[in-house]
Amino acid sequence: MLFVVTLILFSWMITACDSGQAPTAVPTSTPVAQSSETSTPAYPTVTPTPTVKPTDTPVPPTPTPTPIVYKHPSGAFNLILPEGITKMAENNTGATFSNGKDSQIIIGFFSASTVLGNVGEIPLTPQQLEGIIKLQLDTAKGMGLIDDYVDLKVKEMVGNQFSAEVNYSSVQVNGHGTVMIVQDAGVIYVLTLLTPNYESVKQAWESVTNSFKFDSQAAKAVNTK
Repeated sequence: MLFVVTLILFSWMITACDSGQAPTAVPTSTPVAQSSETSTPAYPTVTPTPTVKPTDTPVPPTPTPTPIVYKHPSGAFNLILPEGITKMAENNTGATFSNGKDSQIIIGFFSASTVLGNVGEIPLTPQQLEGIIKLQLDTAKGMGLIDDYVDLKVKEMVGNQFSAEVNYSSVQVNGHGTVMIVQDAGVIYVLTLLTPNYESVKQAWESVTNSFKFDSQAAKAVNTK
């Protein structure tokens, strides 16, 4: 039996040699050389769009209100009416204005000779002007604007202007009065403020007195007697 197996093996070896084929070698993979440099992926170049700063829309300036000018029909005087002050009444020798609440500005004019006799165009003395202020306050009492007045304080005359301060009482409220007198060429202009709260109308009063303009010749043409 051993002889048979040996014979078979010997026959196989002969057959293999006769075929001329060498044993098939097992293929080995050749390692791929790795580059020492790391490649950077290429991305498309994007040109940034410049940021355009929006242009601010110009804001138009707030228009300055057109001043309201009051001119007396006679042409004897004119002034700029402050905001909130309106005309209440008017006659041939003056006008009354109000803030619509509790304050009045009364402006009137007359010939000095009408009150003090034939004084011509000679400037009046402080004593004479003080008498005119009292006369105006008495007129205000007669009109029912005030009941009485006290503490009349006359200020020193500056140029052709003369002023005074006074406290008054009325049925509705007690208040403060400011009087300014302007004299020119024998014509007397009297500006009076009556108010329970001077600070609330101080700016309006100063606007009236600062913008006040007069024409004595026009005033003389008015019959003030």
